[in-house]
Amino acid sequence: MVLQRILRNLEEKGYTPIVFFDANVGYVLDDHYYDEAKVAGLIGVPARHVCVVNKGEIADEGILAFATDHNLRVVTNDKYRDWRVRFPHAAKKGILIGGTWRDGAVVWRANI
Repeated sequence: MVLQRILRNLEEKGYTPIVFFDANVGYVLDDHYYDEAKVAGLIGVPARHVCVVNKGEIADEGILAFATDHNLRVVTNDKYRDWRVRFPHAAKKGILIGGTWRDGAVVWRANI
């Protein structure tokens, strides 16, 4: 799974990834609700490193609020342009880290 390989790559670089999911992640994967523990088991991280946002909430908002509150970078290919007024942290250079998947490995667009 690509997500698992990206998480391992981040861990190898000394990071502790925290992964956010929309509330419907379980329905997308398996037609029923998945909590943090279930998702964590699938991607191989501790449940405390997974956040499944509540139904009706938007994961983008949770991601950006958490990153802002803790002065963290965000691994994403999203630019979060619609959220930058509320979360100016996302507009700072080097906060949003994207990449591509090439030949079975992640290639980061910036140094992480």
